Amino acid sequence: MTHVLRAGWKWLLLGALLAVFVVGAACGEDPTPAPTQAPGITSADVESAVRSAVGEAVGEAVGETVSAEEIAGMVNEAVAGIDIPEGVSADDVSMLVNEAIQGIDIPESVSAEEIDRMVKQATADAVAGAESGVTSEELAMAIDQAVADAVADAVAQASEIQIEEILDRIATPVAMAEAAPVPDWVGRGKYGGTINFASTSDPGFIDLHFSASINSGLTVAGNRFNQLVEFNPVNASEVIGDLATTWEASPDGRVYTFTIHPDANWTDEARTPVTAADVVFSLDRVVDPDAIRPRAGAALKPFYAPGNSRVIDDKTVEVTIKFPSAAFLPWLAFDYVKVYPKHIVENLTQDEVNCCYENLVGSGPWMFKNLERGVVIEWEKNPNYFKEGRPFFDGWKGILFKDRLRAVSAMQSEQVMGWTATYQNAPTFDVYEQLEEDTGGKLRAFQLPGAGAPGIMLNWTKPPFDDPNVRKAVMMALDRVEIIKTVFKGIGRQGTFLPGGSSVSEAEASWPGWRYVDADGNLITTDPVKVVGSQKHPDDIAEAQRLVREAGYENNFSGDVLSFDDASSVNMSDLIKRQMNETFGWDLSVKVLDLAAASIERNEGRFDLHQESHGVELNDPNALLGQMYLAGGGRNSLNWHDPRIDELAERQSRAGSTEERKALVLEIEAILRDEGIAQWVPLGWIPVNGALNVQIRNFHLPKASDVGAAWNVIHKKEHLWYDPDAQPDWGLGQ
Repeated sequence: MTHVLRAGWKWLLLGALLAVFVVGAACGEDPTPAPTQAPGITSADVESAVRSAVGEAVGEAVGETVSAEEIAGMVNEAVAGIDIPEGVSADDVSMLVNEAIQGIDIPESVSAEEIDRMVKQATADAVAGAESGVTSEELAMAIDQAVADAVADAVAQASEIQIEEILDRIATPVAMAEAAPVPDWVGRGKYGGTINFASTSDPGFIDLHFSASINSGLTVAGNRFNQLVEFNPVNASEVIGDLATTWEASPDGRVYTFTIHPDANWTDEARTPVTAADVVFSLDRVVDPDAIRPRAGAALKPFYAPGNSRVIDDKTVEVTIKFPSAAFLPWLAFDYVKVYPKHIVENLTQDEVNCCYENLVGSGPWMFKNLERGVVIEWEKNPNYFKEGRPFFDGWKGILFKDRLRAVSAMQSEQVMGWTATYQNAPTFDVYEQLEEDTGGKLRAFQLPGAGAPGIMLNWTKPPFDDPNVRKAVMMALDRVEIIKTVFKGIGRQGTFLPGGSSVSEAEASWPGWRYVDADGNLITTDPVKVVGSQKHPDDIAEAQRLVREAGYENNFSGDVLSFDDASSVNMSDLIKRQMNETFGWDLSVKVLDLAAASIERNEGRFDLHQESHGVELNDPNALLGQMYLAGGGRNSLNWHDPRIDELAERQSRAGSTEERKALVLEIEAILRDEGIAQWVPLGWIPVNGALNVQIRNFHLPKASDVGAAWNVIHKKEHLWYDPDAQPDWGLGQ
């Protein structure tokens, strides 16, 4: 990835420096005439351009990947050989750069002072060797192009994470032999307030072991429960204790012994202690082979079988996994693997757990207070929560908005402070950016990288999609770039089949079904989403048409594209319908239903095509393998599977090294991509958009390479507090 960042920084700093030269030439004290500044270019314009370019690229692209020394080299490379106007001084550059970088979130590895120092030095060196000037028109064009390229590179960088980086993050199981101290941020938090957040969905199935939905399940029901372990809400690369205070792994890596917090209690009237028996009961319930367990089961079943844990004493539980695996702890930290009270749930039916808040209690930071369907769900603080100093709010509400414009208006007026979740029916990122501008930065837009995987599901149990060649034809013909540009405003990239897949490369650009050509018919070897006028490769369209014609379905199929009733799903379904109709002569129409009704239609197989998106829980290949491509997967309601993939999936879970696992994962992807046989085809990898008022403190956005993906960062809300004195220039964070 380094070469990509180097190129982005070269353009970024070239644009920033050229912008500086325009102002320097205008304001320098040297009496030598300087080139005339182009009409309309002011110092404020240039400062804005520098701020935008530096903020985008530094805030998103650098992270901990590029050192200050590397940036210094890029600065010098960028300015080498440029014709600099006379009259530019290091002081001029210092003034503008200092102004431009104020308020920008600079990663810890690169300080604003380092950038300032390096830019000043590089500019001084370049000015000293300059012999002639440049015109203001040339400078203006360079600024426009450099900033546009830098922003485009910054937006795309999240998808450049390689599979090795993701797998390396979970390469070694970590024991926690001593209880972690109370986090230092607890002492800085402020208490009080009942906070309103925007919500996208009424509660559906609220048993988190049963639920497959983020919006109608996790965000409206998960707040009152804990797991054994969780992802650190302020550092999503780290697994920390939740109910567990400590844990140890046996030398062979198969047996984990967890110690449960001594003060963890259920919120029933008797304040019954949370015990090891509750943990054993919950883990066995998650992997119950006779029950529906779409997300929780998919997370745990590769590692754990019923009966593989035992009570040591009331606060100690031993968990034996099927084989040593570094991926076990991250998946145990997955938000759906909740611990339930055995003494209550063992006496309830599945329907009773799913239907009604009053049937169940938790041990977590919030207690259910009230539900008014279609309007609001209310939560109140657990006054006896076992984690010292938490939660901070007195309570919070999820206000339901079916209309995204009403939600935007509510955020602008501070009726709500942000979203409880950030996916279905949420505004697009450009809307959030405008909202940030309109509120003077009080509301901050953010993106959760690589967390959204929109796709199309094909009903492989009936014609025409029972023919694998027709499924392959759809994969070949889909214009993913058009969908990304139209529905997601060009933010995202074509999707490989599993999280952590390969970056945009010449190899990927040549894959049948992923190939695009430019206006002159030349193969595009970079990301076609960024290329104006990119078009599907004509050979892919021709091959797709041949497959459908030989299967007997050219101009000979009518059916429905089933869609949820949120805007992005409907828009994607409309495009899929048009693309298929134009390519194959089909007669498809879009059938729009609400979330609950569409889910029933999908689960019972009453559809032809279905726009099916998935929020990726962890940056790990198993996040989609278990959901989409293995029998019993949460989104694989019609149980498509392939014996080769079943075997490879089992082997990669047991792999003893990152290199071995990577090879097996890429072999799975090659089968799915080259043969096109799967019932679910990815459309892209899309950053999930969100917005939060800066008065909500201690929100930390995961990095693209964090194992703990987007969905874990805000749901329980026990780490967030409200500070009415927070100012826009504070940004998000502490």
